[in-house]
Amino acid sequence: MKPIKSGLIAGVIMSLILAFLSIQGAYGASPLKYLKYIALIAVLIWYYQDLIKSDYVGGFFGNYLVGGAKISAIGGAIVGLVNAGLFVINNDYAIQKFNLTASTASEMFMISLVLFVEIFVLGMLSSFIVFPIFKNMLKSRPNSPITSDL
Repeated sequence: MKPIKSGLIAGVIMSLILAFLSIQGAYGASPLKYLKYIALIAVLIWYYQDLIKSDYVGGFFGNYLVGGAKISAIGGAIVGLVNAGLFVINNDYAIQKFNLTASTASEMFMISLVLFVEIFVLGMLSSFIVFPIFKNMLKSRPNSPITSDL
């Protein structure tokens, strides 16, 4: 699976979770908002498993981390765009961040930027945590071209 497609899937899933909570008015206090992180990590794992199954090993380290960065960036951008759309529909529907609600367009852009950065950073951290698992899976295969630590 391509990182762009995975990023779109992650962004849509995270946006649906956050939009549902925001429209219900339960975003700020709900621990369910952290499901967005689980969704992002699940998509990263899915992407890495698919990459391993394809037997693609050229530029292994770079492809994993660049793929994780693309997925995180696209997912964060989708969440930011959905936040802008929710604000346009009704500013009460916009996603809250740090108990800041978007009452003006500049606040909405600031919250969207914070969401983008948060999702990107978490995605990169998750890539660095999940990556060694898949590296070791490929390294343990018979006839694997990866014979040393990357």
